[in-house]
Amino acid sequence: QHLITGIIGLPANIFYGTGIPTCILVIDKAAAHNSKGIFMIDAKEGFRKDGDKNRLREQDIRRVCDVREAKEEIPHYSKMVTWDEIINNKYNLNIPRYVTPEDKEPKQDIFAHLNGGIPQADVDAMTTLWSLCASLKTDLFMPSANAGYLQFTDKAKADMDSTIQQNASYQKQNDDYKATIAKWEEHMKKQLPSVCPDCQPKLLIDSWGKDILSIFQDCGSLVNKYDVYDELCKYWEETMQDDAYMVSRDGWKVTISLPKDKKGNIKKSFTYEDISCDLLPSMVLVNACYPKELASIQGFKTDIEDIESKMTSIVEDNNDSFSSFFNDKGQVKYSELKAEIKKAKKTPADYDKSDVDNWNDYNDRAEELDRKKKALKEAVAILTTSVQGKYKTLTEDEVRELVFVHKWMPTMRQNLESLMLNAQQKVSSDMHALNARYENTLDSLANSANEFESAVMSHLKEMGF
Repeated sequence: QHLITGIIGLPANIFYGTGIPTCILVIDKAAAHNSKGIFMIDAKEGFRKDGDKNRLREQDIRRVCDVREAKEEIPHYSKMVTWDEIINNKYNLNIPRYVTPEDKEPKQDIFAHLNGGIPQADVDAMTTLWSLCASLKTDLFMPSANAGYLQFTDKAKADMDSTIQQNASYQKQNDDYKATIAKWEEHMKKQLPSVCPDCQPKLLIDSWGKDILSIFQDCGSLVNKYDVYDELCKYWEETMQDDAYMVSRDGWKVTISLPKDKKGNIKKSFTYEDISCDLLPSMVLVNACYPKELASIQGFKTDIEDIESKMTSIVEDNNDSFSSFFNDKGQVKYSELKAEIKKAKKTPADYDKSDVDNWNDYNDRAEELDRKKKALKEAVAILTTSVQGKYKTLTEDEVRELVFVHKWMPTMRQNLESLMLNAQQKVSSDMHALNARYENTLDSLANSANEFESAVMSHLKEMGF
């Protein structure tokens, strides 16, 4: 009756109670009379591990929907199977019969293993890489003595990673991808006014998802657009969704919470890091509005760590000088040390000069440490007061700008750039794997084995065996 218009194969182990692969049957009675076949999608490879179960990612769901809607035929993923083909297969609707699974096992070329060289077919199979980085192929490979086989260039053999990273078309990939990220950020900035009171966050992410797919569709990148889409969806679930719902309810307004003690009273002493604000976290505000003050505080912390390290070194290098001042935990009792330094100043002849020099060196560091700690405490207190005051004066436009520019976009930019880094690392890894696969011929391996055997026999002979 031609009621089935689509079959979508899903990963195994995504439902509780069964670990078998499942599928979705799309039944359309209205289109049955005009049906030309069944559109099949093999989506069993699209999932992430979540404990002992598999989970569909947002990108997997979106890809299935997009391919199904467009009826796009993709090798090893989707195909429109005509009724004639189904009838010839006796109505067998097993997806692998029509959509051939991709063979991910590396192919082994016997001739190359025996005689050396890289099979031309193995290199040509990397069509996506060469279409995006055309000149990289020339930098990595050159003809070998055997027809149909290549070999790595001398430059690639000497330093594979540098050869790849220094290639102009390879570098352009990274530059173009970053430019596309910037283009998407600019587009998102224009969409920001739509995040407003009474907005519908579910409609927002649906629109933003389509936009990011469209923008990255044409960038010609090593990064799959659905991986980009997935990063947006993950960050939406982690952060942006809650922010959007807060804005939908209250507008771009900030509400802060100060730390409280066990009785529910606000603590008398706290820092800017203890100030809580869901929409605009205190550290986002500090990084955006008080970079100099934050750098100064970090400088004090670094100085304190350096001084404490030097004090520890003084004690460790001159243990005998400080042995009488250690407490049960092996720490220097500073008050007793200071008292002893005073006595040494009055009667220097009664003390060993090297001991006194070590004590004074330690004391100078301790006094410097005390000054740095006081300066740090003062700087933190001033910044904490400033942050509290800043929250009170922020306008809704300023909050929106801070959240977008200093909260959302830095995280998204970092996540998206990591995709390109992973893609580029895979290129390098694939080339190393290809080299390792055919680097040693059978003859060279046999010669190495014979050399090792001779060496072992020689050692055994020397040992009297």
